[in-house]
Amino acid sequence: IPSAIGLLTGLSLLLLGESPYSGTIPPEIGRLTACMRLGIYDATVIGTLPSEISSLQVEELAISRNRISGTLPSELGLVSTIQRITADSNRLSGPLPSELFLLTRMQELAINENRFSGPIPSDVGKMSQLSLL
Repeated sequence: IPSAIGLLTGLSLLLLGESPYSGTIPPEIGRLTACMRLGIYDATVIGTLPSEISSLQVEELAISRNRISGTLPSELGLVSTIQRITADSNRLSGPLPSELFLLTRMQELAINENRFSGPIPSDVGKMSQLSLL
């Protein structure tokens, strides 16, 4: 995914699913502030999820079935508009950031088939609209 993607600041929907795209998600993705839905799934994306992703005001973040590694950035907890995160079938690891569980609009959080460790934070109870975990 080229860093020039960050020049598309008026983009409201970015779907790169079921595609031959590979490489990493560039930090410039954070410039897509008009983007409501970001889907990069069923590809061969590698590397970590950049913390700049927290600049987005997406309702849905779909990054399933890639090779994304590292931790989920705690900055995702700043995206108050987010309702769905599908990050299953990656290589994510480490503890789940407690900030993620402060997102009260979250309806779906699919994080299975990763390498997370530690307990689910007790703040999970604040996600009153959650229907899928």
